[in-house]
Amino acid sequence: MIGRTIGNFQLNECIGEGGMGTVYKATDLQLQRTVAIKMLHTAQMRQTDAFKRFRNEAQLSARISHPNVATLYDFHQTEAHNFIVMEYVDGKPLDKIIRLQGKIPQQETVKITLQILEGLGAAHELGIMHRDLKPSNIMIDRRGFVKLMDFGIARLEHAERLTRQNSVIGTLEYLAPELIKGGTPSKSSDLYAVGVMLHEMLVGRTLFEADTEASLMYLIAHTQPEINLPAVDRRLVRIIKKLIHKQPGKRYQSTREVIRELEQLHAPGKVNVLLLEEKLPEQQSGAEVGALSAPLKKLKLSLPHISLPSLSKTGKPPEFLGIDWRILAPVVGVCLLILLIGSLTSGPSTENSGQQEEMENAELAYQAPAESSTGPVFVPPRQPQEIEVEEWNGELVEPKQPHSSPKKHEILPLEASPSSPGQPPARSKKPAETPPRAQDKAPPEQQSKSMRLSIPQTSFSATLDEKISSEKQQAGQTFFLRTTEAIYVNKQLVIPRKARVKGRIKETRKGNGRGKAYLAFDVLSVQAANGSWLEVDFPTYTHAARGEVEFPRGFQLNKITLKPTTITLK
Repeated sequence: MIGRTIGNFQLNECIGEGGMGTVYKATDLQLQRTVAIKMLHTAQMRQTDAFKRFRNEAQLSARISHPNVATLYDFHQTEAHNFIVMEYVDGKPLDKIIRLQGKIPQQETVKITLQILEGLGAAHELGIMHRDLKPSNIMIDRRGFVKLMDFGIARLEHAERLTRQNSVIGTLEYLAPELIKGGTPSKSSDLYAVGVMLHEMLVGRTLFEADTEASLMYLIAHTQPEINLPAVDRRLVRIIKKLIHKQPGKRYQSTREVIRELEQLHAPGKVNVLLLEEKLPEQQSGAEVGALSAPLKKLKLSLPHISLPSLSKTGKPPEFLGIDWRILAPVVGVCLLILLIGSLTSGPSTENSGQQEEMENAELAYQAPAESSTGPVFVPPRQPQEIEVEEWNGELVEPKQPHSSPKKHEILPLEASPSSPGQPPARSKKPAETPPRAQDKAPPEQQSKSMRLSIPQTSFSATLDEKISSEKQQAGQTFFLRTTEAIYVNKQLVIPRKARVKGRIKETRKGNGRGKAYLAFDVLSVQAANGSWLEVDFPTYTHAARGEVEFPRGFQLNKITLKPTTITLK
């Protein structure tokens, strides 16, 4: 078949084959674009059930318009061939990515799952269940977008069955327990498959494994799976357990519920395309990082009080035992640093472990040295002070001038010292009475500067956030879309993904016996990261049809143009 031309499609390459048909990469000679052709096997054409299933895939896929579902272009039926023309996805199926990576990092796993749920949600809103969700039916393209494929055994709710009453259809590893027992497919059973895939991406293997199909079916129907994910965020583990619950009523009941909880863990976005080509280095999960950082948040240390000498009135550097203090100070600093590192690695003692929570707000205090006219004065050591090293939040703190009474101070990390980068910030070569610089006295929120960016003309896509139709909408009514991807300018986020896009109905006309229904609308503006609305350019979109003009939720508009402008970001 390779090299043959069928209709206006030239078959270039075989990219997949299954029990029902073969998938080819082809060229649409009329439109000069690359497409995928799914052709039903000749032997299957004589089987009524196979042909009905094939036609069913075309009819249901054609109803769905969503960025995370492969678009169906056409269905051709001739005496010699039956085939579907669909979007060609340049990427790799999820099952091959799992085999390459072994385990997919948690953040990328959540991003993939969120896009799967978005596409599946669009199908569920139309009453379509996929029924065969599995990694080989999930494609990730080279732009980082996820596409749901193969609605071959998909089914409308309350529709006539295409299989025998007591037969099991689908891929066993991803079938919900109620389907194994002969139950009816539902949105909940699709979500069960999502939970199995989510678990598989994190561990590199399916939820249940057995030597025979009978054993596997028994495990799925009657055995509680062991979810052992110590390195995964506990909230994500809880989501997985709810998705794969044995009882459908105790699972999530909609994709939107799962999306809301997953977005609390990680923001949605494009998948890292390096997953498709090379094995990524293993990364520490959020749970591991939290475990490592816990000692830094609640560690109680005991350090002796040390007072540094001040300059004598003679102006000469003070000495201690004949040694210039400028040489001695770095040595003392290194010793303190070694003491700190040793305390961190050894961990808190069992005697103090019960007091760690109580000391969470303790802060370092020090006393300034008294001035002397005869040279340096060293205050005798006092009792060790108990301090707590708190996690640095990344902000520079306000330096304060020491007084004779104890004063509270924050601990600056070594790399954030404003006075001498790379050196311990606890030592200052300036006299204690030197006032802080003016720029240091400003609080952090006053130091932040606004950034003004020039935005060039940029195109983007957006999907309808709600259904609009000629029957329900009226002229002048506002509706909203959502952007499909983020827009950056000079590495600054200008338009977030899923930002609101405002549209307005321009004209509607209901259909009647003499004329067609008509709907026209304009796209006006998009909401930027700072909350302002930026003007866009998009030609008036019009459509006429007999009966009713309807654009479903998820309908995508492409090449919306953001007009050149300037924006101020903080």
